[in-house]
Amino acid sequence: VYEKGDSRIDVFLNEVGKKISFSLSKEELLNHVASPAVLEKYIYPEVKETLAVLQQSATLGIFSTGHKEMQLAKISSMIDMFDGDSLFIARDKTELVKHALDGFQNDTLSIVDDRLDMLELVKTERPDVITIWCKRGNYAVKQAKQQSFFPDQTIESIKEIIDLI
Repeated sequence: VYEKGDSRIDVFLNEVGKKISFSLSKEELLNHVASPAVLEKYIYPEVKETLAVLQQSATLGIFSTGHKEMQLAKISSMIDMFDGDSLFIARDKTELVKHALDGFQNDTLSIVDDRLDMLELVKTERPDVITIWCKRGNYAVKQAKQQSFFPDQTIESIKEIIDLI
């Protein structure tokens, strides 16, 4: 999972190393921290249950920023709920928007994101996409104060999607 030369991870591991004493290498520490069991703790509790309901009536995909291996490890217990051709993960997902949307030209498409700038980019690229802002987590507070784009829907819990789709 650890990629040598990833400066964000190196900075993180160096800071952790300054604060605590450990005898693991960077690779060993990161592989432990990035294990599916640890990463799954960063998924909101209602997500798995909500996806199970949604998959009965919709094709589910992932449109995410991050290390692909880490993101896939995080969702490993529910990977079967997603369409394998609809997994779009990159360090900068803005580069994937056009490619991701191109594969769904004839489909009704809803995109849920916690970043308004991503939803705005999606809406600019394809105005018919239903944009749903999940106003929760790190980005919500910052974005609410500087909101210039207004998504089609706003939710505070992933569970609310069930009533929207």
